[in-house]
Amino acid sequence: MPTERDSLASSATSRVLTPRMLAGSILIPFLVTILTAAAPAIAQPIRLIHRWSPGEPTRYELTESMRQEITGPNSASLDWKRNITYTERVVEETERGIRIERTFDRVTVAVARDGEPPEIYDSVRPDPQATASMLIAPFIGFHSKSVRLTINDDGTVTDIEGASEVLDAVFSPFEGSQLLGGGVSGARQSTDRDRRIARQIEQALRMIPGRAVRPGERWPVEIDHESPLSGDLSSDLVAMLNGRDRKTGHADISLTGDLSLAERDPEAPSLTGLLGITLESGAIKGRIRFDDEAGRTETRTMRLTTVWTVGGALSAGDESMKQHIVQKAEVKRIP
Repeated sequence: MPTERDSLASSATSRVLTPRMLAGSILIPFLVTILTAAAPAIAQPIRLIHRWSPGEPTRYELTESMRQEITGPNSASLDWKRNITYTERVVEETERGIRIERTFDRVTVAVARDGEPPEIYDSVRPDPQATASMLIAPFIGFHSKSVRLTINDDGTVTDIEGASEVLDAVFSPFEGSQLLGGGVSGARQSTDRDRRIARQIEQALRMIPGRAVRPGERWPVEIDHESPLSGDLSSDLVAMLNGRDRKTGHADISLTGDLSLAERDPEAPSLTGLLGITLESGAIKGRIRFDDEAGRTETRTMRLTTVWTVGGALSAGDESMKQHIVQKAEVKRIP
């Protein structure tokens, strides 16, 4: 019969943990703690809503690069880099929404053809020779120009001022061109330019959906692009909230989609038929870091890869050319 001492010894033995038991006793509570803490974070929605408020202006820097390779009877390559800094500020609050002014402060452009030394323009110290380049002159039109727009609570741009003037300045270097002048003039005289520009701005703003979104959730983004040279284009994107960026805590959004030719208004001015410019394929990838506390974009990066066919009118011959273009763009807030 077991004695009291034996019972105590047995009880003591039962309280001794083997290595396997010890690992389990630590691991199981640890996993429960981690899963309990992680579950709310996984499902926690993030408010992806633009907010503008009076106060200090917000400055952004837009950096674009393009690599263009042409194959055909006249093979060539072109490297383009553009940098534009601009400032956004709230002008006033009206019954129709928040009135915002965007001013383009500085423009730099660098263009290099076939590996030659680049032509460089900087609006701070403009080089007259670079100013005359048709590959640089259109972008000079942005410098010191301002656009004002009113945005209501649901993200609709109710009115816009100054955008047509900016486009006029951008397209004006082509006015004297026998080949391009007609289509550009027609585009400048279009009566619905402001409405179309307002729609493009609205669509771009709706990359941020204006509501609370859970990680893993997707939403469609469609952006139209008006071009008198290649016809109207449409980018059909899908945005997805990945969660929060580990370093900054900002919302991390990815974008994927395609660029395609949109159905065209037959009465709209275009040089598509004359020049024979056709989009063969277009793929888009992007990333957005959005500060949901401040209600503003911190960074946005986009990569667009396209293949075009260009007819004989531009290739100086009867044979068509292929253009392979890789464009990268980054917008980041300047602290």
